[in-house]
Amino acid sequence: MKSILIKCIVWVSVVFCMALIFHLSHEPAEKSNETSANVISTTLKTISPRYNRMTEDEQESLVNTLQSSVRTFSHFSLFCVLGFTLSLALSLHALKTPLRIFITLSGCLLYAVLDEFHQYFIPGRAQQIVDVLVDFAGSITGMLLVFVLFVIIRSVSAKKKRTA
Repeated sequence: MKSILIKCIVWVSVVFCMALIFHLSHEPAEKSNETSANVISTTLKTISPRYNRMTEDEQESLVNTLQSSVRTFSHFSLFCVLGFTLSLALSLHALKTPLRIFITLSGCLLYAVLDEFHQYFIPGRAQQIVDVLVDFAGSITGMLLVFVLFVIIRSVSAKKKRTA
């Protein structure tokens, strides 16, 4: 019963991540730019006393300068979480590692391509191959984090057995 609950929670996390990506991609360009500008501005206000002393024009210029990098990082991060959760979900099933890797990477790549295709229908949004590549790199990173996590868990578990 506990195993079924864990599987459900992990798979719900995968679906939630996909829904969040879809939701953010569904914002028209103007709204998307406003959202990322607000995130950048709020973050800078919190962590940088210098930002708070800038004029409004200087703040706007800095936010505009950072916007592309932050948006790229957002793509990478969201797909890193997707790669992590999907890889983790698949690891809870009796699948051989190569099949798990194939399903995780092909699923994330397909979702990245569909995400860009979806943006074709959203006012002002652009479809860019570089976004698919960034998304895929994030997915690979997320999947690798699961493997690192499992190596650490196995190592700690083996160490406990030796000392017991």
